[in-house]
Amino acid sequence: MASVPEPVFPTPDDLTIPCPEGPGLKAWHWRSPGPRGILLIAHGLGEHAGLYRALAEYLVTTLDIDVLGVDFQGHGRSPGRRGHLRHYDQLVENLEATIRWAERHRPGLPRFLLGHSNGGVVAAQTALRLPDQLDGLILSNPAFRLKFQPPWHKLAVGHTLRVLAPWCTISGALPIEDLSRDPLQQLQLASDRLIHTRVGPPLFFGMRQAGQDALERAAEFRLPLLIILGPDDPIIDPDSGRSFFDRYGGPEKAVIAHPGFRHDPLFEKDRGIIYHGLANWLLPRRSPPPPLHALSAPQSFAEAPPSS
Repeated sequence: MASVPEPVFPTPDDLTIPCPEGPGLKAWHWRSPGPRGILLIAHGLGEHAGLYRALAEYLVTTLDIDVLGVDFQGHGRSPGRRGHLRHYDQLVENLEATIRWAERHRPGLPRFLLGHSNGGVVAAQTALRLPDQLDGLILSNPAFRLKFQPPWHKLAVGHTLRVLAPWCTISGALPIEDLSRDPLQQLQLASDRLIHTRVGPPLFFGMRQAGQDALERAAEFRLPLLIILGPDDPIIDPDSGRSFFDRYGGPEKAVIAHPGFRHDPLFEKDRGIIYHGLANWLLPRRSPPPPLHALSAPQSFAEAPPSS
C-alpha cells in the first residue's frame, strides 16, 4: 500500500496559553524542526491568528522560524464577549502571556513581535514594557491615529457609553475594499466567521489613547524596527506611522511602503513584496542553525486549559 504523502506545509499545534486574568487564550503554533527564531503575531481589531496562516507557512518553510499566533480575548477562538474589554491593558497582558509561553517552550531563540493595526499598538505597548524579552519589532499599519475622526455625535455617544454602559458594543464594520485590493482576499475576509466587527468604548478609546502614547514615546524604543505601511490606507493615517518611524529611538530601523497598498499589506495583491522584505529583515537576525545531532522528531507543546 502506498504511503500517505507528507503535507507540503506544517500543520500548526492547537494551543491554549494560560493567562493570569481569565481563561486561557487559543493560539496556533507553526513549528520548524530546527527553529532559528520565533515570530509572535498580534492580529488586528476583530481579526484572529488563523488569518496569518500563509505568512506562517512561508516563514517556517523558508527561514526555519517558528510562528506563534494568539487570538486576543474576545477574538477568534478565544473566550470573551466580542469587542468588549474591561480595560485596554488586557490585550497587552494577553501578549505578555504569549511571550512568556514562548520563553518557556522555545528558550534561547530570538523572539520577534509582529503587530498589525490595533495589534501594532498592542505590540508597541508590550515592547515598551518588555524590551529585554524581544529581539525585534515589526509593525504593519499600526493604528496610532485614524485617517478620519469619527463624527462628533458618535464620539459623544461613545463617551456616554464609556461611563454609563461600558459593556455595550456597536458595529465597527469597515468596507472590505478598504482592507485589500485582492478580490480573493476580500472574499475570504468577508466570509470568515471568526472575524467580528464589534467595538466597545474601553477598546476604542483605549486604542486611541495607547496609540497616541506610543507615538509620543517613539524615542524610548531601542529594538530593531521594521514598519510596513500602506500609503493608500483609508483607515489608519500613514503619516502617523511615518512620524513614529522618524522619531524612533532604536539605531536599526527600516520601512516598507509599497504604492497602492491599503490597510492590510499582508493580504494585498502584491503581498509577495512584503513577504520577501520581511524575510530579508529576519534573515540576519536568526540564531545559528542547530547541530545535526540536535534535530529530532518535533515535540508537541499543546497544553490543556488551566483548571479553574
